[in-house]
Amino acid sequence: MRPLRLVMQAFGPFKDKIEIPFENLGLSNIYLISGVTGSGKTTIFDAICYALFNTSSGQNRGTSTLKSHFSDDKTESFVEFSFLFNNEKYTIIRYPSFERKKSRGEGVILEQPKAQIHLPNRKIIEKVKEVDEYIIELLGINSSQFTQIALLAQGEFLKLLNTDTQNRAEIFRNIFKTWDFARFSDKLKNKMIEFKNEHANLQNSIIQYINDTITKDETLLSLKENYIKNHCFNNLDDFCALLENQNKLDNQALLILKKETENLEKEIKINQEEFLKIQNKLTLETQLNSTKEKIKISKEEFLQIEKEYKNINSKKTQLENLAIEINKTKNDYQKALDLKELLKSEEIIKKEIQKQDDILNELNSNLNNNKINHLKSLINKAIEKEFELKKAQEEFLNLQKEVILAKENYDTNYNEYLKIQAGILAKNLKENSPCPVCGSKTHPNPAQNKNENLTKEFIDLLKESYDKLNLKLIDLTSTCSSLNEQFLNFKKEIKAYEKNINLKLNYEKYEIENTNFEQEIKKTEQLIENKAKEKTEKEKELSSLEAKLNTIKKDIKNTNIDEILEKHQTLEKTYKTLDNEIKQIENSYNQTNLELNKLNGNLELLENQLKTYKDVDSNKLDDITKNISDFKEKAQQINQNSQKIITQKSINENTLNSIKIKKIEFEKIEKTYLNYKILSDCANGNLSGKAKIPFEQYIQGYYFDMVLFEANKRLKVMTNNQFQLLRKKDVSTLQSKTALDLEVMDFHTFKKRSTKTLSGGESFKAALSLALGLSDCISNFSGSINIDAMFIDEGFGSLDSESLELAMDVIFNLSTNNKLIGIISHIDELKSKIQNQITAIKTQQGSNLEINF
Repeated sequence: MRPLRLVMQAFGPFKDKIEIPFENLGLSNIYLISGVTGSGKTTIFDAICYALFNTSSGQNRGTSTLKSHFSDDKTESFVEFSFLFNNEKYTIIRYPSFERKKSRGEGVILEQPKAQIHLPNRKIIEKVKEVDEYIIELLGINSSQFTQIALLAQGEFLKLLNTDTQNRAEIFRNIFKTWDFARFSDKLKNKMIEFKNEHANLQNSIIQYINDTITKDETLLSLKENYIKNHCFNNLDDFCALLENQNKLDNQALLILKKETENLEKEIKINQEEFLKIQNKLTLETQLNSTKEKIKISKEEFLQIEKEYKNINSKKTQLENLAIEINKTKNDYQKALDLKELLKSEEIIKKEIQKQDDILNELNSNLNNNKINHLKSLINKAIEKEFELKKAQEEFLNLQKEVILAKENYDTNYNEYLKIQAGILAKNLKENSPCPVCGSKTHPNPAQNKNENLTKEFIDLLKESYDKLNLKLIDLTSTCSSLNEQFLNFKKEIKAYEKNINLKLNYEKYEIENTNFEQEIKKTEQLIENKAKEKTEKEKELSSLEAKLNTIKKDIKNTNIDEILEKHQTLEKTYKTLDNEIKQIENSYNQTNLELNKLNGNLELLENQLKTYKDVDSNKLDDITKNISDFKEKAQQINQNSQKIITQKSINENTLNSIKIKKIEFEKIEKTYLNYKILSDCANGNLSGKAKIPFEQYIQGYYFDMVLFEANKRLKVMTNNQFQLLRKKDVSTLQSKTALDLEVMDFHTFKKRSTKTLSGGESFKAALSLALGLSDCISNFSGSINIDAMFIDEGFGSLDSESLELAMDVIFNLSTNNKLIGIISHIDELKSKIQNQITAIKTQQGSNLEINF
């Protein structure tokens, strides 16, 4: 990533728009940023970090405070950052969130942050989250890693030097792409856990099967308790053999119980047969007494109904008379019904005719309104077309002036160009040598060049510009002609329509809805015609209906329709009531007589059935009942004992088979699990008696050694061979996880010590060396992470003159490798050493930048 251009507006202490053209640095890849405290030096790095990662370069500066307090609410705050990555240009624009006053009323509104990135393929990605994710994926590092690798920000540059193994492992994972080794270790661990769980499940399953066994054998019980308690499967084959022997004993016990059950079932069957005979006899006797009582009641009911049945003939005669009278009124009743329905139809048709009249009136009114609106619409369109025509004519006049000016400019420059060509030829003229144009050998007055910078390409561009404007003028001429023709056609159409509807309106602009009134008029006229036809049909229908009404009224003697209907309905109701009464008496008589005959038949049948049970002694019922109960109780007890043995035998047989199957699976899984455990412990740094270094950190240690090798090249130069960075190897305890921890070798004392014991200047040189070494390794080992820039914020003030000279030699050598180096410092010595400078100037109205590239 190499910066090309940075633009800031209303950002930090900068009120106005500030632009830093890094691309103007050319071959010089190092620049200095200076200025008083608070003038905005670090804000430049904040802007770059914010543009890339939506965060500032320091922990104490949040993105919510990035908008300049010197600017007003109307000035938009943004950062635009262009950079090269893998020789392709990217541009990010970010707008931080800020609070502004409401345009109406009191209070403030929080403006949300926005972002977009312009890609080399001209595609634009928007939305803050999507831009954040794309940048991290593109560069291969996040903001924290960028700060530690490329941006040595004030107060932050020592983190990479003094961080611990865990944090350094996170940084190296993304930089050197060691996540595959971590995934490999995780996969081994997950596979080990998978087999461990399967091993434990099989173990628990076997324990559960053993726990489910049912036995009273002391040897089996002892083994069972030992397995459950210790989860150890020694002598499991002996346990299975003892369980098989118990199953054989259970089979023998079941055969004995089966014989006892068969004998009891025979005794129960004999007593149940005798019990059933006594019970049947008692039931028949009860039914016989009940039938006799029912016969007595039925005879009394029959005598009562028989009296009513004898008087039924007089009711039938009365029913016949009613039928004759109903038949006489039937004709008038039917005509009265028809008359009533026709009167209803007449009322409905009259209402429909009135409804048609209302519709016709409304349609006629709409027709007149639509004609007027159609005329207004035509006028409105004519005015709009006239406006378009005037606008096009005005554009034509302006363009015509441009064409004239372009033609004059071209002619002037073209003539000047011809003079230049003559001047060029004149330079090479020599006395007594013929002119290539006229052939003369004397040249008394050769042409002179006044403007040799006028080129053929420039003349061609002027000609091309003139031709384009002239073509555009021709197109505009055609447009004006077309618009004028359309306007005149609208005016002709308005006059013709005004004459057609006998109405004239003032020529003004009408704001009416854009509707096709002409089509609406045709639809309305068609509706009027249809509704008029419908009305005529209804009137014909009404006339025919009234003729039928008059005919029926002449045939009915009694004109009171309701009286005719009521009389006929009363007669029919009386007839139905009497008819139902006769049918009910007949049904009751027949049903009672049938029931009595049925009861007499049942009585005879019961008496015959009782004769077959004359030898059965009903007094033995209690004794037989007790015998059956005793036998069943004994049989139930035997059955319960049998079920217990059957259940025990079934459970033990299933358990035995399951234990044998699970034992084979368990032994197989146990072997696989132990193999994976060894591999997982090795890859994840959990081997007993070995250093606790995970596989990924072991690989990262290789890369870290490379980084330290490159870093020590610079550190030795800057410290006159006093210090060397070393990867810490703690052998004091195997539990320590410090594979990526750092320490420093001091060749003055020949002792190793913590990097935290270094002084401020020493720490700065060590951190700078480490960052440079890491950058070198990134270039060597990773093609995707390409950081061609480094920013150093302060730290040089802690160096003495000699150290400063050595540090600057390292940085100058680094900048010659096409790496852009930006330094913030107040030191005057650096100002004299670095030619390209940015000076931050602080004022009461905000800061500004003075750029000398």
